[in-house]
Amino acid sequence: MRPAERVIERRGLPELGVPDLGVPGLDVLLGDGLADLLGTDDLTRLRLRVKAGTSAALAVRRGSDHLVVLAAAGHARPKLAKSHARAARLGAVVAADPGAGVLATYLVGDRDLPGLRRLPADAVVLSANPQRRVVARVEGPDGPAVLRVVRPSAHAAALRGPRALAGRAGTPRLLAADARRGMLTTSWVPGRPLDGAPDARALRPAGAAVADLHGTATGLPLEERPLRALAQARDQLALLLPTEAGRIAALAARAAQALHDAPLGPVVTLHGDLSRDQLVLDGSPDTPRIGVLDLDRARRGEAADDLGNLLADDVVRGQVRGQVQGREHADLLAGYAAVRPLPDPAALRAWTAGHLLRRAVEPFRTCAPDWRSTTTALLTTLEDLC
Repeated sequence: MRPAERVIERRGLPELGVPDLGVPGLDVLLGDGLADLLGTDDLTRLRLRVKAGTSAALAVRRGSDHLVVLAAAGHARPKLAKSHARAARLGAVVAADPGAGVLATYLVGDRDLPGLRRLPADAVVLSANPQRRVVARVEGPDGPAVLRVVRPSAHAAALRGPRALAGRAGTPRLLAADARRGMLTTSWVPGRPLDGAPDARALRPAGAAVADLHGTATGLPLEERPLRALAQARDQLALLLPTEAGRIAALAARAAQALHDAPLGPVVTLHGDLSRDQLVLDGSPDTPRIGVLDLDRARRGEAADDLGNLLADDVVRGQVRGQVQGREHADLLAGYAAVRPLPDPAALRAWTAGHLLRRAVEPFRTCAPDWRSTTTALLTTLEDLC
């Protein structure tokens, strides 16, 4: 047995409260076997991606190191072997159990993100979504900056927002880009994220900042209403909660119908993935400066899309206690309304319901221990909403 290979104590997925998703090694990623594989209990699961019947990828923090742990079904083992060979050439293999079809590597071993080979040694990883994106703080000649590493095939889309907004409306400026490696560097936007339950006085300026962003003219692509994405969310949720499949299908149909019937709003520039952690407060609540982060999904569309996403994300993250568009959101929406008209209430409600359906899988993706009960509770909130 090579030093990096281990045989892991295994528990079945039913014992872990997870349905069979057709990836035999998934129980290692989600159970005690992960500590056996990595040789320590000092672990934090950050983000899980599962392609049912094929593979799974988990971002993990082990002490100060960020790792990627892969699991593959039988027919996907040749691809896993290629990942193992590439990581070995880079000296990036942490551990492996070939019998279980599981491989752990340092971030640089993620073969979908070749730009990670150029990640500076002193970079501070801020977020990691395996096989999709890594965001890090790096030090440049003029101070800190943000480096994003994405799939090269996704580089053009990630570049559109920073290039179109060019630092306007509190957004970061584009500093450098490398399409071949899937890398882009933007200016550092100082401030504290608003997802830490800040002083309520910061919420009105935050709403005004979102309105400013919406009022900024760009030539970003215009996207249609995401009815197909609702169907995908329905299918993902049904895989995770098979006993709730009928309820999920009915809710998805209601959410899709509400979005289809909602009044059309004017086209604005959208953040595309708006949430409190994408808004930062610099200065004090009395003299605030609001910055807007992460423009990877920036596009044009209806204002209710962004606002509904933020409201839904608040519910999923527990920023509010199940009630959507209640007292907790009044200040933020009032700040928005002071700059530009709010979307039609029916449209805002429909977009919020759609985003809540799409985000209901987040507790599982973030490996929350109570993901099952949390997701079921989100379905109940969705029933009240649509």
